[in-house]
Amino acid sequence: MLALLLLGLAAPGMAQTGTLRGTVRSADGEVLPGVNIVLAGTPRGTATDLTGRYLLPNLPAGAYTLVASAVGFRRAERSVRLAPGDTLTVDFTLEATVLQSGEVVVTAARRAQLAQSSPVSLSVVTPRELEYRNVVALDEALRYVPGVQIQENQVTIRGTSGFAYNTGSRVLLLLDGAPLLSPDADGLPFDTLPLAQVERIEVLKGPGSALYGSGALGGVIHVITRAFPERPETSIRLFGGVYEPVRYAVWRAGWEGARHPRPFGGATATHARRLNERLGLWVSLTYRNDAGYLHFGKTRLVQGFTRIGWQPRPGLRLTVLAGALSRQRDNFLFWNGGRDALNPGNIAFAAGTSPAGTNDALNNQISLLPSFTHVVSNRFFYQVRARLYGVAIRPIDDVTGQPRPVTEGTLGFRYGIEGQINWQVYPGHHLTAGAAYDANATRSSFYVTGDGDQLGHQPEGAVFAQWEADLHP
Repeated sequence: MLALLLLGLAAPGMAQTGTLRGTVRSADGEVLPGVNIVLAGTPRGTATDLTGRYLLPNLPAGAYTLVASAVGFRRAERSVRLAPGDTLTVDFTLEATVLQSGEVVVTAARRAQLAQSSPVSLSVVTPRELEYRNVVALDEALRYVPGVQIQENQVTIRGTSGFAYNTGSRVLLLLDGAPLLSPDADGLPFDTLPLAQVERIEVLKGPGSALYGSGALGGVIHVITRAFPERPETSIRLFGGVYEPVRYAVWRAGWEGARHPRPFGGATATHARRLNERLGLWVSLTYRNDAGYLHFGKTRLVQGFTRIGWQPRPGLRLTVLAGALSRQRDNFLFWNGGRDALNPGNIAFAAGTSPAGTNDALNNQISLLPSFTHVVSNRFFYQVRARLYGVAIRPIDDVTGQPRPVTEGTLGFRYGIEGQINWQVYPGHHLTAGAAYDANATRSSFYVTGDGDQLGHQPEGAVFAQWEADLHP
């Protein structure tokens, strides 16, 4: 009875909407994945899937200008008129060009806009680049972005910060608009992200935006996951390789493993689909095992991510992104000198600690990122996002090789919520504003205050606003 009532209430709204769909191909007939499809003058848009198809459902009836753009292709536009209940197929054929086309980005102003209209410097990493370079972790993808330097596990954009071994990062990491920094050290969790389901990675270079606050003084890295495809998609990806035996005899003398090949490899399985017109999901599972090219440099990782999206009626969208990770890694901190570079050093960092150049730990992580979006009109929408990110780090016993209790390691949670509005007051003038609250609660035996306190709690709140106006000469 309740389902029939809901269906009856939704039917009048659905009758006033229509759907746009189609396929994008190149001039030689090849399908083009990752092409940005935007309704000009509105915040609505999407990107083509791996088969070159796109879908824009639940659009209010009316006249639209559909814009297709991609790097390396000439921008194309189509004018359409959508009647209530219509499903129109609008295909595009894009011509290759050496000029930069109108690429759509969302990080600079917290809304969809053409890259050429962005007031800050920004680079985009596409899924095709990730595939061609066999990228399995975020830091590997960022090495090819101009102005980004990777030192071990530390990211620096245009030299805005020094090397701090990924603690207190001045670069903000976003996953679908939600901040994702570790609660214990404010570091970037490279391995946590589901790269197999990434639509694109946007890198904002420098503190050019007032919308992210002091936590983004070094820039912003925004990982945007894929939309749900029109047809079910399943993929399995395998990779592997070996580290060759060490060439130098003086290094081989200190470690027997240096005389033999050291394997690494992994697998990723994904599935994405629309269950019906209102509900969609994708799932990603990853396993990696790396023997390492250094003594005490092994890594074993298992990761799972899922995204569920529900659109109960036109203009309303609820999305939940959830993930879990378990990683056991031998962290090689520093070497034992120029003649024994493959073995860890032997220096005690503090009184009462064992002298070792490794930090072996079992790291378990969870993340939960729900979001709610309400598109009130083509000129106004608002969003509410929440986030929870938990970390449990258990050190590995040097004698037994088993994880110690979490009371001897770190247990931390970062949580928060934010609300945001985007309003096109009139053509060429946009207002973005909102408020956010975040906090972390951490108990750690690694980070102890002078009075012996292992507990840490850091709440913070912020408001932000930005007005953009297009100036015409």
